[in-house]
Amino acid sequence: MSTSVAPWIAALGCVGVAAAAWLAPLGASATTVSLSVTTEPRPAVARGEPDVQPRTPPRDEIADEVLFVEHGGSFWPSSVVERQSDGRVKIHYLGWGSESDEVIEPSRIRRRSKTSAGQLMVEWHGSYWPATALRTEGNRSFIRYDGYGSEWDEWVGPDRTARFSPPSR
Repeated sequence: MSTSVAPWIAALGCVGVAAAAWLAPLGASATTVSLSVTTEPRPAVARGEPDVQPRTPPRDEIADEVLFVEHGGSFWPSSVVERQSDGRVKIHYLGWGSESDEVIEPSRIRRRSKTSAGQLMVEWHGSYWPATALRTEGNRSFIRYDGYGSEWDEWVGPDRTARFSPPSR
C-alpha cells in the first residue's frame, strides 16, 4: 500500500481491529499504520502554566437552547451570544459564520413549543416557514405555506415539522 493512504486512514479514525479488518483486503496489516490519539488536554502544570480552573459563567437558560430567529420571513436555528443592557440579544445563526451574527429584538425569537399548541412550522432548506395543515394522514400532513400558492403544497413528515411558541413579550 502506498504511504499516501496512511494519512487518509488516520483521518478517518480507523484504529485497532477495525483498521486491520478494513485493510486486510488491500493486502496490508494494521502494523503498517500507526496512529496516536489524545482525547484529553495536557494539564496546565505539565505545560508550565499556572493551574487555574476557568470560572463557570452563570447559567442562562436562553443561551443554553437552540432558538429560532425570524429573518426574511422564515425562522433560522440560532443561539444567543450575549444579552445587551437594553434588552436586545446578540445571536449567532447556527451553521453560519460570525459575520452573520446580529443584535435583535426579542420579538424576533421563537422557541419550540413543548406541546402540540403553537404555530405550525415546516423546515425547508434549513429554515422554518409558517404553514397550515390542510389534511393529515397518519403521521404525515399535507401543508400549505402561509402566504404562498398551492403550487408549494406538499406532504411532510414529523421530521420536517415543529410547533413554535408565540414571541416573548
